[in-house]
Amino acid sequence: MRALADGLRNSGLLVDVTHDLREVRDAFFRRGGHDLIVIGPDLPDALSRATAETLGAIDDAVQIVVFGDRLPDTRRATRVTAFHPGSRAALGAVLRQILPIPGSRA
Repeated sequence: MRALADGLRNSGLLVDVTHDLREVRDAFFRRGGHDLIVIGPDLPDALSRATAETLGAIDDAVQIVVFGDRLPDTRRATRVTAFHPGSRAALGAVLRQILPIPGSRA
């Protein structure tokens, strides 16, 4: 996940790295919200679920990218199962979720 966080920072994005639900909430409120939450493959199921549910309840527009398929089905989560989080392809997949695609109407 460090390579992914570094890649996002190098792309000009602000990145918070957290390890428990308290840190997740603190970072979310400190920044005034987030546009995107990335959940790594090694995060325990209960924490993955709590992160998605807690932040989704606070901000229903927040996007969530989950590496792996451990998080229960949710409409708000985009699963990235084909890439290792440290790969350039994973960075591209995350960036596509948050940055507008040139020429799109979004």
